[in-house]
Amino acid sequence: MRAANPDLVINARIDEFLNGGKSFDDAVRRARAYFEAGADCVYPMRLPGDRVAESVEAVGRRPVNIAHGPGAPTPNDLAP
Repeated sequence: MRAANPDLVINARIDEFLNGGKSFDDAVRRARAYFEAGADCVYPMRLPGDRVAESVEAVGRRPVNIAHGPGAPTPNDLAP
């Protein structure tokens, strides 16, 4: 798929927190597996805002998408 469209961005959705799961470690394992399989970024749905920085570090400082909404980190919170 990537060879046919090199501009394609693969964003792998992680539902660990969305479906009642609460395992940060499982979400990180999935993220790492998605990156190993070729994903460009991951989207851990409903990742707790206070775990964003930890998540980014745990996946090797690769792109992690975060939803904006009540309780979510602000852009300033996410700035390095």
